[in-house]
Amino acid sequence: MGRVVNAIVLIVVPLAAVYYATYLQKKPDLVYLLSEQVPYIDSDSKASSDFGQRLEVKNVGDAEAKKITVKIEGQALTSSVKPYLTKDVVESSSTPTAAEHVYPSLPPGGSFQVLLKARSKIGSGNVSVSHESGLAREALSSSSSSNIWLNVFFLLVSAAYAYAGVVDWRASKRNDLVWRQRSIRPTELGALKRPWYWSETQWKEIIFAVAKQRIGEAASGNESRISDSFAYKYLDAQDVFKLSKEQISELTELANQAVVAMYHRGLASAWSSEKVEEVMASSCPRSMLEQRYRAVCEAAIKCWQERFEKQFDPVGTLRRLKSVVRPNFMDAHQWSHFSTTLQRSVFGQLRRDLFESYTLPPKPDEAALALLSPSESKSLVEVHEKLATEHDAKDKLRKLQLQLIDLQGKNVELELKTSRQLTDISVAREHVDAQLALIHDVLSDPTAVDRIEAHNDKFAPGNFANLRRLAEIAHKSPQNI
Repeated sequence: MGRVVNAIVLIVVPLAAVYYATYLQKKPDLVYLLSEQVPYIDSDSKASSDFGQRLEVKNVGDAEAKKITVKIEGQALTSSVKPYLTKDVVESSSTPTAAEHVYPSLPPGGSFQVLLKARSKIGSGNVSVSHESGLAREALSSSSSSNIWLNVFFLLVSAAYAYAGVVDWRASKRNDLVWRQRSIRPTELGALKRPWYWSETQWKEIIFAVAKQRIGEAASGNESRISDSFAYKYLDAQDVFKLSKEQISELTELANQAVVAMYHRGLASAWSSEKVEEVMASSCPRSMLEQRYRAVCEAAIKCWQERFEKQFDPVGTLRRLKSVVRPNFMDAHQWSHFSTTLQRSVFGQLRRDLFESYTLPPKPDEAALALLSPSESKSLVEVHEKLATEHDAKDKLRKLQLQLIDLQGKNVELELKTSRQLTDISVAREHVDAQLALIHDVLSDPTAVDRIEAHNDKFAPGNFANLRRLAEIAHKSPQNI
């Protein structure tokens, strides 16, 4: 549109200078130009039986033209006015065979258009334009030498308007095409026929833009299956596109990136090995780079193994592996390597369980042993038998240790009892010795009985009373003792 505007400016400015130099009197001078008829095209690009024309009215004078009346006759006529200013109010009346529009005023240099649609061509004889001060004249009339410049001017302006209209119309058609193809498949897009109003190069650019937009939407979208995405289908059917090598190359690279991104996004959200298989259910597209698909398969294998091993205990995982069909993204060598690695891991886990158990573990399950190789099964059985033998020996040793501890306890108890008895005998002996000493002291000196302290009293109350009587007898009759 910028080049169109520049062209209009370069044309209008010189012709406007000629116009002002020719017309020095300040008066309105209306001219009108009726375009040739063209087939009318509906909004869905289908041609109809009607024809379209444009009537342009312009004030090329020095003064304002007022109360401009435009009358048009034609079969099945419909018309509309495109005002010079949006605030201008046009009075219109029409019948199926005629129309009349009264335009309020038009300043010098101002113009308005009347867009016509009729069953047959409308000629200049079917059009009349007048204003408050007189009649308008046709822009291409040869009434004076100055009209040549006006004719040239209006022709150029009309051509510029027509060109700008075609450009705008084609731009709107392009946008409509891009929007309407949001759900189209690559095979359908590549098979679309070029409309007559597009050149081969322009049509390729439009198809390229639509495909590029759809591939971008696939990269950021959430397709339930990757094979349903536009990017995946494009890589399977890119040969239907009649585009340049550069365009095909760019679309192929974008589609490769989009499909890889969808694969990785699906793997990241897969919470089980079954979900990983659903993500990788589609085979490699025909035009996808083998190196990229191989990298995707390696990521899928790693993800599948991690999800598979986390779903069950080691034995359950190995048991389930025996009944699982090899995924399509894993070759026979990778499958065999994973099976062997998992079998060794289960064997190591069972062996560790045997050695790390505080009590004698149960004999390995026959079903679990059947999942291992014969040598691994035999090794686990031998380990269990060895541990069972060691466990029996340790159990006997523990029993002997308990018996020894019991005997040691009884011996200690006997020693304590003997020690208590000896202590009691020693205490009793000391007590008797003390009593004998007191008796000796009293017999030697009967008054000694009065010097016995309460804490030195070694006699029971009755025996002590007998000791006092003995002291009294000895005191009274020492010869009787």
